[in-house]
Order: sequence, then structure tokens, then C-alpha cells
Amino acid sequence: MPWWKRGSALWTASAGQTEQVRHFLAEKEVDIEEIGGRFKTTPLHEAATRGQEQIILLLLEHKADVSAKDIRGWTPLTYAASDGHETVALLLIEHKADVSAQDHHGRTALYFAALGGHEAVARLLIDHQADVCSKGTTGLTALHAAANGGHEAVVRMLLDAGADEQTQTIDGRTPENEATLEAHHQVAAMLKTEGVRRAQCVAFAMGHHARLGVGSPVEELDAGVVRMVLERV
Repeated sequence: MPWWKRGSALWTASAGQTEQVRHFLAEKEVDIEEIGGRFKTTPLHEAATRGQEQIILLLLEHKADVSAKDIRGWTPLTYAASDGHETVALLLIEHKADVSAQDHHGRTALYFAALGGHEAVARLLIDHQADVCSKGTTGLTALHAAANGGHEAVVRMLLDAGADEQTQTIDGRTPENEATLEAHHQVAAMLKTEGVRRAQCVAFAMGHHARLGVGSPVEELDAGVVRMVLERV
């Protein structure tokens, strides 16, 4: 068997054989963190990527490491988010998974949820305080990922949560650029409109700066509140 396919019996069973997992966990000598596979994952990683809720519960009950990383720096939550497994993601978060943990390229679970267009998982992560502005080593954000995939609902969700539509990668690409390059014209238009609205918000704030008090920084205004005011005038 090729080295990259090898794994322990528990690791293999975690792909979906609940009763076998239960049996192996009853063995006192079992190594719950034994790694296997191409990316050197643990049984918890394997169960998370396949959405195996019952196996996840069994592994967590036996103190599996919710923060374990594979050779790419992916945690079980990264796997769950990447494959859109909302219930598994919630289970991991409830067991103290770090919602803003980064892989070796600085990408988070929210980045991968956005890349896959997994709206429910993205909402879950945002609701649990995931950093919507987190940047990878090349400057990519979750908003870049959602724009690149043309995932309109996730783009809107990220914008409403405070993501910056003007953020740039190290080579100067904005989320709007990502959407345009992939011919996601509706998403590109949304991001362009958001940029105009943001400029209006700043102009609105500047025009009323004196009323905010001396030294009150414009950039600390709640853009969502200002946007709501603009929509009503």
C-alpha cells in the first residue's frame, strides 16, 4: 500500500464506520491522535471532512485534539468548513475549536467556507466571532475567496459583517478584481456599489465631524449605521 494511503484502523474507520470506531475507542491501547493519509491527518480530521457527526462525538468524548493540524496546518474545523458540514463545525466550535486558526498560508476556516460558497457555515463562523478581515500570506481574505467563486450571498454576508471591499492582495487584487477575472459580473457590481456606498459614508461622516466632538476619528464610525441612514434619506 502506498505510504500516503496508510493509516491506523481507527483512522480508517473514522471515515464512516461508527461501530468500529466505538470498538477501537474501547481498546485501552488505541492512539486517538495517530496520523495517516497523504496530509497526515488524525481520525478527527477524517471524520470532520466526511461530516460524520456521531463519530465526531465519540472522538471528542475521548478527548481527541480539536486543535490538531495536518501538514498543511488545517484543523478539523478547516475540513468541516471546506466541505460545508455545518453541524460538525458547530460541534467542534462547542468543544473550543479556534474559529480564526490559520493554516500555513494564513487561511482560515471562514476563508474555505467562503471559497466553497457554504453560506450556513460562514454564518456560523461569523456568529462565533471569526475574523472577517483575516489575511493570508498573499493577502487573500474570505471576501476575495467568495468573490472569486461568485458566491453572492456569502459576499453580502461578509460585507455586512465588516469585511473591507477595498482590501488588496500583495499583488494589488481587490475582491472586485477577483469577481471580474472570473466573470462573476453581478458580484463585481455589488462590490463596486459597496465601494461607492463606503465613500458616501466617509463623506457623510466628514460633513458631520464637528458634531462628533474634537478628535473623534471618522474611521471608528459604525459604517453599517451610516449606511442605514443613507438608505433612508
